[in-house]
Amino acid sequence: MRRHTIYCSIIACLGLIAACGESPAQGSRIAFDDFLRGAEKCVYSKDFLAFADSMLQKYHNDAGSVKTRVRPNVVVRVPAAIKPGFGRPQSQNRGEFTRVRVPLTGDWRGLALRGLEIHMGNENGLSEMTIRFSAPRASVIKAFSADVNAGARAIKAKPAAEPAGQSLQVLPGEPGGIRCESST
Repeated sequence: MRRHTIYCSIIACLGLIAACGESPAQGSRIAFDDFLRGAEKCVYSKDFLAFADSMLQKYHNDAGSVKTRVRPNVVVRVPAAIKPGFGRPQSQNRGEFTRVRVPLTGDWRGLALRGLEIHMGNENGLSEMTIRFSAPRASVIKAFSADVNAGARAIKAKPAAEPAGQSLQVLPGEPGGIRCESST
């Protein structure tokens, strides 16, 4: 009799779980659309600019330094709605620049993201941002090529007084990615 009561309780609990459906954390992906809006044209949202500025403050290294420096008192600014989609950043001083890789879990325009990579010059003007997808390059081209091409044309049309060395491209190779380089 006792065993029967336990089984009935388990079945009732499973029924309640099935009736309630999935929790928001299960099966739903974090949408990075608002955060990354415009990045396909090297134009960034207010939230992305705040994030990038805080990354620079936290991970920037001095020219000529060889040690990787991280400022633990600097908080990286990420909107609360997408914060669960950010992994732990990894920074590495590469001499001329510092590379910071941030794993991402979510999507942008329906394509699964893999990560974000930022190269910041160690006081030399280098600035590069790469969005990496888990999706194949062909999917990235289908979803973004019109906007990337429009952004690349807009960059070429800028007057000479604008930052030099700016470029935008869908990366070759697999999986897909988009890179915006805006060094000065």
